[in-house]
Amino acid sequence: MCKLLREYRERAGLSQDELADLLSDNLGWHKSQIGKVERGERRLDVFETRAICIALGIDMVNFWRDLNKLMNESTAPEGAAHTN
Repeated sequence: MCKLLREYRERAGLSQDELADLLSDNLGWHKSQIGKVERGERRLDVFETRAICIALGIDMVNFWRDLNKLMNESTAPEGAAHTN
């Protein structure tokens, strides 16, 4: 999840500071919290994930789909077929 959120943030052309600014009204977040999420030091609840998706301009359903695909790829045995 950490890797995917960072990829989406970078694709949106936002720094951690800029994303934190977008989330400050909604969640009261600062840059340090974005960094903790991206490093896997802080977990997100569904409401925080939704706020981040909105701030990044991504559809939450697509985010969960991409996350599921990434998780399947990282946990599947080598050479195993992936199904979705």
